[in-house]
Amino acid sequence: MFWARPLAVLLIILALVFALLVWLFGNCMLNTAWGTVALNIISNFYFPVILIGFVAILAYLALSKQKRFFGISQRWPLQIVISTHPDPTTATRSVLTKAEYDTADELRSALTQHFPGFLASWAEIFGVNVQVPAILIKGSPLKQVEEWPYPGSLILIGGPTRNKLTEFYLNKGKPWVSFDDTRKKFIVYRNREQESSEECADSGKLATLERLMIDGKVVIIAFGYGEDGTRAAAQYLASEWVTLVHKYPDKPFAHLLSIADSGQARLLEEFS
Repeated sequence: MFWARPLAVLLIILALVFALLVWLFGNCMLNTAWGTVALNIISNFYFPVILIGFVAILAYLALSKQKRFFGISQRWPLQIVISTHPDPTTATRSVLTKAEYDTADELRSALTQHFPGFLASWAEIFGVNVQVPAILIKGSPLKQVEEWPYPGSLILIGGPTRNKLTEFYLNKGKPWVSFDDTRKKFIVYRNREQESSEECADSGKLATLERLMIDGKVVIIAFGYGEDGTRAAAQYLASEWVTLVHKYPDKPFAHLLSIADSGQARLLEEFS
């Protein structure tokens, strides 16, 4: 969609020229044969161009806000990174759990099916190709991460116990909500400087969804206590991301979530 901004300028110029020509022909040549032919040509050419351009610009605006929220670029696909478990019987010495992969796949489907929403369908009707950003699912490394060179943005599913990228970025990004793997407790920080913290008593029924800006890229972290909590956090992102895009298009935030007996997450506390 790199052409959308030049198209917007071209659309404005065409609209102004169209208005000028209509005014000229309306005042000077409306009752002549040449005037009628010219008006037909103008109408047949300019109206479709302006309409297509208008739909393309609307699609671009909708997509650009979502791209900013997820930090998506044309060069680097958005990666959903899920927890990896050691397994010496496999060739890679690691395995992914089906439950967590299915959760990541559901999140990817929720994003791609509504990215950028109904405007993409309208754009396709008028022959405008709106490219849906690529979203890949990867497994996290097994060993502790000291540096992660991938420059693209990330969605990390799974807590620091199994997802070493989650552990790495929680330590690096100064989150509002973190997790103490030793005590198995969620930790809440009341400010970004992390000068004071609170331990969450009922951590077994909590989860977190957090958007951090680290080294110029977006890192979104979703996890809870165990697989059920992690699934609830990812499903919360899948169902609420449109609202979150409008509320936090460019800034970090954290949602501390409470997990109901039904497995559904609801907002308990908000930080931004």
